[in-house]
Amino acid sequence: MFAMVRGAALALIVLTIIFVVVRIYARSVRREALEKEWDAAYLADENPEARADYIDRGMATYERSLARRLVWLVYVIPLGLAALTAFAVNHQWN
Repeated sequence: MFAMVRGAALALIVLTIIFVVVRIYARSVRREALEKEWDAAYLADENPEARADYIDRGMATYERSLARRLVWLVYVIPLGLAALTAFAVNHQWN
C-alpha cells in the first residue's frame, strides 16, 4: 500500500513538472505569434505601448481559450490510463 502511495506521489510530482513546462512553452509560443502578427501588420507603427497593449489583449484572450485548457490533458490522460489499467487488471471477468 505504501509503495502505491509513493508511486502516485511521484507520478503527480512528475506530471506537475511536465504541466508547468508545457504551460510555459505554450504561453511563449502564443506570445511569439502575437509579436509576429503585430510586426507583420503594423511595421510602420513604432508605438511600443500599442504593441504591448495588443500583446496583452491577445494573451488575455489566450488565457480564456480552449488551447490553454487542453494543457490539463497532461494530468488527465496519464492518470486516466493508470486508473483504466488498474481497473482492468483487478476486475474479475466472470
